Amino acid sequence: ITFSFDSTEPRPIVLGLAFYDNFGVNISGPNSNGTQLTSGKPVTFTIPKLSFNPGNYTMRVVVFDHNTEVEYDHQEEAAAFTVVSKHHPQLYGKINMFGRWQQ
Repeated sequence: ITFSFDSTEPRPIVLGLAFYDNFGVNISGPNSNGTQLTSGKPVTFTIPKLSFNPGNYTMRVVVFDHNTEVEYDHQEEAAAFTVVSKHHPQLYGKINMFGRWQQ
């Protein structure tokens, strides 16, 4: 996921993402807290292994103050996507724990 932001304020900010299922339940909410971000430069959030099970999802983007206490701006449903899988048709729930059974 790559996006950019412009800020006229010199203070540090935190970017947050919120992923929702088709019922509006928040599935995950990573943020950039602890990462120095610079206005005007592209920001990338990489998901090395998608853990969402098949279904429909939306993503919200939020700009917070450095303590994530004050919300400066947000974009509801900044993206919508569908996860499909032919390899794991019997997964239940919203995330895959990538666990392994053994005996």
